[in-house]
Amino acid sequence: MDAIEFNTTIEPNGIIQLPDEYKNIYKGQVKVIVLKEEDSSTKEKVELQYAKLKATIKEIQD
Repeated sequence: MDAIEFNTTIEPNGIIQLPDEYKNIYKGQVKVIVLKEEDSSTKEKVELQYAKLKATIKEIQD
């Protein structure tokens, strides 16, 4: 199975555009896996929660 990776935006009608360099190579049925980028604010919130959890665990262990 061949795999390619590229960033794009899914259009409101659900269409995902292939970059031009792949349009003539990949035709027919394919498997698509969509990975959504996290918002930086979401990532920052998770990192803050993780830091608080680590501090709590350290307090319990001490």
